[in-house]
Amino acid sequence: MDLSFLGLAGLVLLILAWVPQTADTVRRKHSGLVWQFDALYAAGSIVLAYYSLTIGDLVFTLLNSLAAYMALIGLYYKVAELIKRGNRKKTKPKARK
Repeated sequence: MDLSFLGLAGLVLLILAWVPQTADTVRRKHSGLVWQFDALYAAGSIVLAYYSLTIGDLVFTLLNSLAAYMALIGLYYKVAELIKRGNRKKTKPKARK
């Protein structure tokens, strides 16, 4: 019995969960996750996507590639936010005496 439809159904459900959250991150230009989570999630997804590709599993190749892409989007906004926050600290005007 071919159960590949279950893999595709799971892929669609996960995409339906991730896409609105990622769109919200882009819209707000803010990731609610810590950068370490996004970095580890992206790295793990990239490795799993490569593994899935090498064993010829299309569903998991797509799933992990998309998961890595969305985690990288979150990481981009989190790092940009941290850089901006760091630059603000350096450029604070000195108090008058």
